[in-house]
Amino acid sequence: MSINITRHAQIRSKERLGLNKGSLERTFEIAKEKGLHQSEMNGKLRKYVDFLSKTHKGRNSHVIYGEHIYVICEGHLITILRVPKRLHKATRAQIKKKNS
Repeated sequence: MSINITRHAQIRSKERLGLNKGSLERTFEIAKEKGLHQSEMNGKLRKYVDFLSKTHKGRNSHVIYGEHIYVICEGHLITILRVPKRLHKATRAQIKKKNS
């Protein structure tokens, strides 16, 4: 499935990750493969992502890779958010469990 990257996502990736468009595309491909998808999350992390889904209306899905949340809506990468510091430990544990 091909994902279109919006201008807003490009600006946020430059601001928050320091990535240009080409690097964002490569990083996002890795995130889709190795990242934690919304259906695989549990606990506090799942609760937070569900809150984001309700806040950002539409059919959103979220992928977490590293310390960033990629927000996807109807085939478009909308934006990139940071995982709150209080959830870093849970994020690392769940990603490690998934990839082992």
